[in-house]
Amino acid sequence: WVHERNQLYADEHGIPYVKGIEQAVADHDVQVAVISSEAERHCDLAVRCAGLGLHVVQDKPMSNRISECDRVVAAVAEHDVRFMMWNRNFLPALVEARRVIDEGGIGKPYAFHVDFYFAKDSGPPKGSRGPDDPPIDWLERQIEAHSDGSDGGVGVDPMGELKIEGIYPLAYIQHLAGSRVERVYARTASHFHQANVDNDVEDLATVTLEMENGVIGTLCIGRIGAASHPDIGEIKLHVLGETG
Repeated sequence: WVHERNQLYADEHGIPYVKGIEQAVADHDVQVAVISSEAERHCDLAVRCAGLGLHVVQDKPMSNRISECDRVVAAVAEHDVRFMMWNRNFLPALVEARRVIDEGGIGKPYAFHVDFYFAKDSGPPKGSRGPDDPPIDWLERQIEAHSDGSDGGVGVDPMGELKIEGIYPLAYIQHLAGSRVERVYARTASHFHQANVDNDVEDLATVTLEMENGVIGTLCIGRIGAASHPDIGEIKLHVLGETG
C-alpha cells in the first residue's frame, strides 16, 4: 500500500518515483536523503543512505528498537555524513525561549514543563467496542487515518504516544536545558482511545527527567480526541527560573 500511495503522489505532482535507493542515486545528483517511510524501515533506510554517502534527514520516531538506532549512529560515523532527526526545536516559541534564557531574562533556569496533547487521528473512544466486536487492527486504523498520505511515520507495529510524538517535548527540554538526561521516571496509560486499548499502547503519559546539570524537566503527552479541540491540540511550554 505504501508504494501504491507513493506512486499516486508522484503521478499527481509529475515527479519521478524510483523504488530502489541505489537506482535513485545512480540516476540523479543526490546529496541528502529525506526518510519518511513506515517507522520500522526508518533506520535500515538511513544506514543504506549513509553507506551511499548521503546526508540523512529522518522522520520520527527514529526507530521502535534501540539496536536499530545504534546501527544508524555507527553508520553515520563510519561514512562521515550528517544526520538530523525531524524536530521542532526552531519553532518561533522555542527560539524566543532560548533567547530569553541566554540573555538571563529569568535568571538561571531550574525547571521546564511541556504539555503536548495532540488532537489528530483519534478514532473510536475508549469503551466504544461492543462485546462481540473484534479488536481494532492497528495498521488498518492507521491507513484509514492517513488516507491522504499526510503522515510518513505510520508503522506496522503498534506504537504509543511517547514513541510517536515524544521526540518533540523531549527535544524541547533537552535543547533548552542544555544538558543530557541522567534519570527518567514515567507512567503511561491507555485512557482516550479504543485502538490504543486494543493494542496495549499508551495514549497518555507523564515523564519526569532529571538532567545532569540539576535541571528538572517534566512533560505530559497524549493524543486527545480531535472532536474535543478546535486546533492541533493543547501544546504549551513552561520555563521556571530564579527570577521568573
